Amino acid sequence: MQMLKSSSISFAVSGTFLFCCAVVVLGVDSASLADAVDRAAIHARRDALQNFTATFRLETDYDFDPNVPLPKEIIQNLPRKRREISEGAFSFLSESARSEIVMTPETQKKCMDLGIPANARLIEARSSTGRFEQLTEDLGVTGKITRVGGISETIDFPEEWTLDLALGLRLFREQAWLTKAAIGDAKEGPSPDRNLLILQVQGNNGLVHELHFDKRLLYALAYYRGTFADGTFEEIINSDFQRQGETYLPQKIVRRSQYTDSSGKPRHPITRTLTIAKYVLNDPQNVPSRFLIDWPGGLKLFDTRMNEIIEVGSTTRPLSDDVIRRQLQERKLSVKESEQDVEKRIEQVTGVKPATAPSKKDR
Repeated sequence: MQMLKSSSISFAVSGTFLFCCAVVVLGVDSASLADAVDRAAIHARRDALQNFTATFRLETDYDFDPNVPLPKEIIQNLPRKRREISEGAFSFLSESARSEIVMTPETQKKCMDLGIPANARLIEARSSTGRFEQLTEDLGVTGKITRVGGISETIDFPEEWTLDLALGLRLFREQAWLTKAAIGDAKEGPSPDRNLLILQVQGNNGLVHELHFDKRLLYALAYYRGTFADGTFEEIINSDFQRQGETYLPQKIVRRSQYTDSSGKPRHPITRTLTIAKYVLNDPQNVPSRFLIDWPGGLKLFDTRMNEIIEVGSTTRPLSDDVIRRQLQERKLSVKESEQDVEKRIEQVTGVKPATAPSKKDR
């Protein structure tokens, strides 16, 4: 009869990082034990990234196939090859996330010179409950700014969000954050380098996800790729890592999609390059209220969950669900009171109380 033995295992990575975990061993071979340690290290890194903020410079390069018509939702007179530069910020707190992208004045001017509108500012916030807010500030060809806001309930993530993918917090086109269970169930793939742990996850819509964790960087995600059934893929290359405490963070992130164009050659229609200015781990300013947009005063936005227009009011402020519910209740009460006032006026003028239902004679 084998005895159940519990032991504490410590190991060093890059000569400095000491990771401890309790492992229950029942006839477990060294390979299985090493795999358990690898997964535990990835979980520890994920835990270290549950509260952070990052600021960055974003360069977006477009290179559309000149022989293929642009999609209808894209402005047709856009140059097929161009670059947009923006400044960005991303915050994350326990499955709530917020992104803000502001196009540089130089890029805004280029858009105006081309006679095309520009998305001058984009703020998006997704709460852990699935509530999603979006505020866009569009710069027209005349220089006029138009603000549009909305609130919805969604399980999808914004297509342009990149930093959360690069840090291994979620997978491309999946509808939930990457969980410890998913990492635990991931299949280990062959690796050309013993310092690289390659995990593969079968995703939705035929997507196959591949994550390369570098053991020399305390299991930082060095490379990520999501491949579709037809061979097209989205990839992220992380580099220029710097250490903060027990976490290595990439200072440069390159994300690009690839497909075979009309000439039979590989093409990268959209390439996003993030150059990180600063990371703040365990940011004390990351509180739940940060993940509510401060809506500009005077704005009216549409809440698809209620199918109602919500008024911000005269001053800039966030709109919690409680505030929205109170506004709708007050509006409903106001409508009811207005209807009652109209009925009273009709009765005063005609001497007849307005009928609210058909009389017995009319039935």
